[in-house]
Amino acid sequence: MLNLLNQKNLFKKIFIMFLIFNKFPIRKITIEDFMKNFNQDDNLYISENKYQEIKKKYKKISKDLIDFLVVTYADSLTSLKRDYLTSLSLEKRNFLNVHNIEEYNSSLKDLEDLFKESVDDFVLFDTSSSSLNDVAVEIASKIMSAIRKKYIRSFNDKYNLK
Repeated sequence: MLNLLNQKNLFKKIFIMFLIFNKFPIRKITIEDFMKNFNQDDNLYISENKYQEIKKKYKKISKDLIDFLVVTYADSLTSLKRDYLTSLSLEKRNFLNVHNIEEYNSSLKDLEDLFKESVDDFVLFDTSSSSLNDVAVEIASKIMSAIRKKYIRSFNDKYNLK
């Protein structure tokens, strides 16, 4: 069984919660809806088989719906600096802290293979040493290349030009 409360991998928790919340896209999810996805003992447990089944289902959906996945990250100090620069207050952050950012970055690297399996085109982009404008231009060029390939593939399929 996977214990979501005690799991060290923050991103796996986020991924599973994403899967559950997406089960209820039309209306707001309630705590009761959330808990129905787990065992009756109200602990956040999910079996490995159930996790693999859910993961397989959403990988297929992702392949169908996502053309290009861009995941950006930065080292913890850069992230905190950018957060403080864009906020109006200098108060201490409760969630966005060095430990959580480092755990998130580590989890992203661990999930890189899952991302590659779930979408056709994917880029994991470290923005630590780039300005936000440079990041936008770099990502746009990668997206344009992917869209060009997809358009050519679609054109070839439509007119049977293989």
